[in-house]
Amino acid sequence: MNDEMRKSMTSTNTWTRGLYMLLFALIYSMTEFVVVFFCIFQFISRLVRGEVNDRLLALSEEVCEFMLQILQYETFNTDYKPFPFNPWPEIDVADVSSNDEAVNEEAEKAVEGEVINATDPKEEQ
Repeated sequence: MNDEMRKSMTSTNTWTRGLYMLLFALIYSMTEFVVVFFCIFQFISRLVRGEVNDRLLALSEEVCEFMLQILQYETFNTDYKPFPFNPWPEIDVADVSSNDEAVNEEAEKAVEGEVINATDPKEEQ
């Protein structure tokens, strides 16, 4: 082994990051179950009440952002450690609600058979 490889393999920073990566992989796996619960609950809420729960929508947006932060850390795209080592990602509830309305309008158009944002690939050339 050359000196550079030996130095890399004995670096405490590398091994510490590896332990954090294992911890965040476990947290990510548990968070997937939470997201599945959110999906089921929102579907039932939409089915019964005709609308989704806005507070749960905001929380699910934050959880998705948290999961993205974990993936970015796990794939070495950032050194920023997600919660609990840094603040919980907060999403503005107004942004989520307005986004939900836009998505609902697009979904209704799609159900009615309208084409949404379609372009012909031949025209782009």
